[in-house]
Amino acid sequence: MILGSCRYKSIESILKHRLDQQPLEEQQELALPDTHDNIRGPAYYH
Repeated sequence: MILGSCRYKSIESILKHRLDQQPLEEQQELALPDTHDNIRGPAYYH
């Protein structure tokens, strides 16, 4: 849970409700396209 806030009350509430002990949500891995106009590939740099 990220709220973008670092105020004392916010941190106090996080600790009071043990939110810092909660497991992180699994992030989905983003699939990158194999080809795209902006992807140059390794041959471009040789």
